[in-house]
Amino acid sequence: MPQNSLQPGLPLIVMVADSAKKVRYVHDEMQNFLDYPVSQCFGRDLSEIIWDVAEHRLNFTTDERERELFFSRGGEEYRLTVQRLDYGRDNSMPEITVILQKNGDREKRELELLRQSRIDPLTGLLNRASCLQEINDLLNENGLKESALLIIDVDNFKNINDTFGHMYGDKVLAGIAYKLRSIFEEEAIVGRLGGDEFLVFLFHILDETAVYQKAGIVARALQTIQEEGDNRVTVSNSIGIAFSPRHGTRFQELYVKADTALRYAKQSGRSCYSVFGDKISNVLPLQYVNREWLLDELEEIVYISDIQDYTLLYVNRVGREQFGMKLEDFEKKKCYQMLQGRNTPCPFCNNAKLMKEKFTTWEYENPYLKKYFIVKDKLVEWNSRPVRMEIAVDVGNRLIGDHATTAKYHMETVMLESLRTLNSSDDLESGINHILELITRFYDGERSYIVEIDREHGYAHNTYEWCREGVPAQKASLQNIALDAIPYIFETFNRKQHLIISQVEELKYTYPSEYQYLMRRSAHSLFAVPFEDETAFSGYIGVDNPNINQDTIRLLDTIAYNIANEIKKRRLYERLEFEAGHDTLSGLLNRSSFVRYQNDIQKKYGESCGIITADINGLKQLNQDFGHSRGDETIIAVTGIMRSCFPEGEIFRLSGDEFVIVVMNMAYKSFMKLVKHMGLELDSKTSNGVSLGTTWVEHLTDFDMLLHHAEELMLVNKQLYYKNSDEVRKHYSPEGLKLLVHDVEQGYYRLYLQPKINPETGTVHSVEALSRYQAPGHDLQSPVKFVSLLEKMKLIRYLDFYMLEEVFRLLSRWKSEGKPLIPVSVNFSRITLLESDLFQMLTEIKSKYDVPCDMVMIEITESIGDMEHKVIEAIGSKLRKAGFRISLDDFGADYANMSILSIMHFDELKLDKSLVENLVESEKNQIIVRCIIEMCRSLHVDCVAEGVESREQLELLKDYGCTTIQGYYYSKPVEAEQFSI
Repeated sequence: MPQNSLQPGLPLIVMVADSAKKVRYVHDEMQNFLDYPVSQCFGRDLSEIIWDVAEHRLNFTTDERERELFFSRGGEEYRLTVQRLDYGRDNSMPEITVILQKNGDREKRELELLRQSRIDPLTGLLNRASCLQEINDLLNENGLKESALLIIDVDNFKNINDTFGHMYGDKVLAGIAYKLRSIFEEEAIVGRLGGDEFLVFLFHILDETAVYQKAGIVARALQTIQEEGDNRVTVSNSIGIAFSPRHGTRFQELYVKADTALRYAKQSGRSCYSVFGDKISNVLPLQYVNREWLLDELEEIVYISDIQDYTLLYVNRVGREQFGMKLEDFEKKKCYQMLQGRNTPCPFCNNAKLMKEKFTTWEYENPYLKKYFIVKDKLVEWNSRPVRMEIAVDVGNRLIGDHATTAKYHMETVMLESLRTLNSSDDLESGINHILELITRFYDGERSYIVEIDREHGYAHNTYEWCREGVPAQKASLQNIALDAIPYIFETFNRKQHLIISQVEELKYTYPSEYQYLMRRSAHSLFAVPFEDETAFSGYIGVDNPNINQDTIRLLDTIAYNIANEIKKRRLYERLEFEAGHDTLSGLLNRSSFVRYQNDIQKKYGESCGIITADINGLKQLNQDFGHSRGDETIIAVTGIMRSCFPEGEIFRLSGDEFVIVVMNMAYKSFMKLVKHMGLELDSKTSNGVSLGTTWVEHLTDFDMLLHHAEELMLVNKQLYYKNSDEVRKHYSPEGLKLLVHDVEQGYYRLYLQPKINPETGTVHSVEALSRYQAPGHDLQSPVKFVSLLEKMKLIRYLDFYMLEEVFRLLSRWKSEGKPLIPVSVNFSRITLLESDLFQMLTEIKSKYDVPCDMVMIEITESIGDMEHKVIEAIGSKLRKAGFRISLDDFGADYANMSILSIMHFDELKLDKSLVENLVESEKNQIIVRCIIEMCRSLHVDCVAEGVESREQLELLKDYGCTTIQGYYYSKPVEAEQFSI
């Protein structure tokens, strides 16, 4: 560009625009910064000209007075300032002025300080304030164009600081920043909000699916295992996502919603992302194999793929190196594309034949790598769905340079057979024993064996052996051999050398303990080679009394390597299998195992089943106040108590504080006795106790329904705990309860009464208490408007017990006024009836009033019949024990559950309105109602017909012998104060 005349530090007004941001004046100096004539600037939008000059976006909003940006041109640095004047030169309208200044040394220093003020010093990313400014600029400029805000939080970063120190934690944060920059490059704003929270803002996105893909890449890339010495911490992350304009058009709007989604993601598990407003968190595919670092430790190629559409889900470290891949390269790619170089699925694909129970083993030469492999395939569980796991053992590389033959055996044949045996045997012990037999026969020895070293405790253990016919086994006697008793062997292997002893007699005087050790098993000579675990000698494979092929000890080297790797691989696989189905902290079965258990439980239908749902009270607050180690101690303590109380039960940890226990084939009394004992233990051994919900059924037919009932009861008990707690409430609705209490205190919930009439005499037999709600300025509401909501919020108990007390208060007032007392029935929700403190609450309320209990009747709905008989019996027993009469409401609403009448004694049975409504027109209804009334007469139960509205209905019911009528024909519900007998 031509040399401009600007002097360092001297500002120059270079452009002026009107209030509509249209350029009205341009200084000639601007020609040095533009690729077109200055005259073409007039009338154009100011932001367009600024972009042409500085290649920076600057959206100057109407409520701003000044904005600055910095840019470089021709090796020089410039400051461009946009100012809004209150009045223009004609003193009548606002005016925008653009000032340009070349930076001198002082300005450059100021610019560096400004840069530092915008950058997070640890990570080099933008800080929170800079992110906010730049994102709002882009949102203003983009208008309604789609963009996305991602909030990324390291799940257990505090544990890293606590375990390794803050300097180590800083390195982890810097590494996360580096990965985020490399993933997004120039396509996004990337910043650090503070602590362990990061931000990514993607503008001009193609669609939301592209954002989900990026979130998946981030979640996988940021997963690491931090290790130092014996300490190991798994680092995972959670991501909350909000979209503009769908969720807002300003940074603060998007941040609040992305943060809400982030909290939901954290509740759903580690390495999850969630979108605001979506009910299902998008859990990333990390479950088989929820520890990808374990796969990366294996020396074979391992990959995971979808068995339906061939999508490549994961390739381990060795595989990525062999195929030249990066982690993000196989995102949404097909396995046959990336691993075979094909455009269509492989014709030899065996997905349809794979099994969960065992590996399928075959041999194959990969044309892409031009190598020969022994391949092992298996179905494994991953994110509650089956996927393909393939392990490929490179056979060709193992054989190079080992083609020498012996007089009797080919080394190559033995090596290949040993590889095939290791990779085709489902049972590791039988596979290794077969290889030891091959080795023994190859060397014409008497015994081959594997000894593994326990360095921590200082012992050697003979773990595998094969002996020729007539040679006695030694493995049982070669356990817990102290390492200091075999110094020659140990020192030789520690130096990573082979051990060749031609004559054991040579050790008789120099190493007497080893001489005795070998002579006890009649070993006069031996070969042995060490194998390693990571970098340390961890065991050896040996042959006693070899007779031939003694110049081929390299065979043992190769086989030792393969066996050691297979042992390591099998143990890692067992660990993977365990961790896929178990919670790492507690060792209990995890959510994935629970899902599988639910799917298989129908096999046990017909057996008795008890379910306990449990939630640790105040666990989150405990973590915040005392650190996660305290929370972990609580989880471990709870786990121990559950295991001790239900050693035969299936115990699952579903999330941080939630557990489920399933107990099959245990009698009801024994089950409830253990539940009570466990509850007392949990309360005494934990800071805040544990909320429990319990259900039991004699013959299991619907597991999900039983579980749902248990969860309902657990949530009710959780409400009781949180009622007097200031803790963050996970299951509690504080505003809902606060509003309910307020409305009750203000008298918005009112007691109404509807009489039950003796149709022969026309006198009031009893009354039903009904709740109504009316806030000032609003219409009166019937229970259908609010009861279901209170049940959903688990607050119905408060209304039920309030109405019961109102009934007692009413009867007490009638008594004091000298009025005759008549029975009053009050409705109770099924949830309230199932509460553990039901008897205590009933006794507490009735003890306040001098009213006979038989004047109060508890109405329960017919839907209680879907509960287990023992539970219904227990509820009836509690009500009877408290002195109350019992009414069965809505009989025949959905189905007439006759068995309930044999389980619990009822004083009253109420026909559902649906039976009475069409009584006159329906002959079927007439037959059903007549039979129910006759049944009630035989059982000495008072039968009440609800919803009677016409003379015709009344006459039919009287003819059938119905003893009590309730309905609008006699009276609508009236307020208690207006009711008279």
